[in-house]
Amino acid sequence: MKHYIRDYMTMLKVERNLAQNSLESYERDLLQYHDFLESELNIKSILNVTLGHIRSYLRTMNDKGLAANSVKRAVSSIRTYHNFLSAEGLMVDNPAQSVSYTHLRAHETREDR
Repeated sequence: MKHYIRDYMTMLKVERNLAQNSLESYERDLLQYHDFLESELNIKSILNVTLGHIRSYLRTMNDKGLAANSVKRAVSSIRTYHNFLSAEGLMVDNPAQSVSYTHLRAHETREDR
């Protein structure tokens, strides 16, 4: 499953010319995301991920008390990663298309009431 991350990282290096720190952050975010999908949700293929899986991961990040900026960066990393998979024709539907940090925060606020 993680071979898609390698392909994505290559694209970021070649086409977007990102700084090394940015590349490392994207890779770290995506490796943690994949680890969660595999270990917590038993997802064996990134192609089987749904919006619910992504939201579960982001809620877990919030529940762990991670800084808002870390969660925002993860949202961005996950969304652009799934955009890449869709653009490459590997996914028919992009489950991350409607994910936003604002939506996640609003959802949590409603649950806390």
